[in-house]
Amino acid sequence: MLKKIDLNRKLEKSVYKEKMDELEIHLGQLQRQILEYKIPVIILFEGWEAAGKGTLINRLILRLDPRQFSVFTAREPNEEEAFRPFLWRFWKRTPADGRMSILDRSWYRRVSQDRVNGRFPKSEWEHTFREINFFERQLTSDGAIIIKFFLHISQKEQKKRFKKLQKDPAMVWRITDEDWISHRQYDEYLAAYEDMLAETDTAVAPWHIVESHDVRFATLKIFQIVCQKLENGLNIAKKAAQATEAVPVEAAGTDVELRTSILAGVDLDKSLDRKDYEKELDKYQERIRELE
Repeated sequence: MLKKIDLNRKLEKSVYKEKMDELEIHLGQLQRQILEYKIPVIILFEGWEAAGKGTLINRLILRLDPRQFSVFTAREPNEEEAFRPFLWRFWKRTPADGRMSILDRSWYRRVSQDRVNGRFPKSEWEHTFREINFFERQLTSDGAIIIKFFLHISQKEQKKRFKKLQKDPAMVWRITDEDWISHRQYDEYLAAYEDMLAETDTAVAPWHIVESHDVRFATLKIFQIVCQKLENGLNIAKKAAQATEAVPVEAAGTDVELRTSILAGVDLDKSLDRKDYEKELDKYQERIRELE
C-alpha cells in the first residue's frame, strides 16, 4: 500500500493560500457546530519520525477554540498505566460531547514501535488489531467521529530531515540515537505499518494516508479531510435531531402495549440453580481475566 503512494505531489503557494483561507474559517465554524450538536471528535496522527506530525497538528489547531480541544502525545505508559489494559489510558482521554481530542501518536504504538522493538510476541500484537477495531467501533457507536491520519515519507526524505534538524542548534535536541536506530529499521517499520493500515482500516474509522514530502500539500489535504468528516458527522446529527423534532407529542401516546412491548417479552420466571451458577461464573471470570 505505502510503496504505491506518490510522494512527489506538491502544491503551489498561491493555490495553497487561496484554499486554506477558506478552509481555516470553515473549520472554526464546524467546531462551533460540533459543540452545539455535542459530537465528540478524535483526530489521531501516526506516521514516520520527522514526517511532520507536530507541525501539522500545530497548523490544525490555530483556528480552533482552545477551550474545546486537547492535544495528547502518546508516550511510554507510566507505572499505573502499565498495570492496566493498554487501551485504558487512551479511554481516559476520549473527549466529552462537543469536544475534540487530537493525538500525536496513539494506541497504534503497540502495533508499530512496540512490535518492531520486540516488546510483544506476534500473537499479542495480532490480537491487538482486534482490540483496536472493537475500541474504535465502540467510540463511533457512541457518536464519536474518528479521523485517522498516517503521514508518509520515504527513507531518503527522513534522513534528509534528520540531518537538517541536527544542523539547527535550536532543533538538534529533537533527534536522538533512537531516531537513527528507527531510521535504519525503516523496512521493519514499513512492514509493521502496512499490517497496521490493512488490519485497522475500517468503515467506521478509515485511514487517510497523507503524502508528506510537501508541507503545503499535506496541510491542505488534512484540512480538507477534517472538514469533510466533520460535515458528514454533522449532517447525520442534524437529520437525527430533525427526525426527533418531527415526532408529534401524541405519538408518545398512552398505548400501554406499545410502551411496554420490549419489557413484556422478558421471561421473569427463569432461574439457575446454585451449582450451575458457580460453574458458569467461574468459567466467565476466567475468560475475562484472559481478555484483560
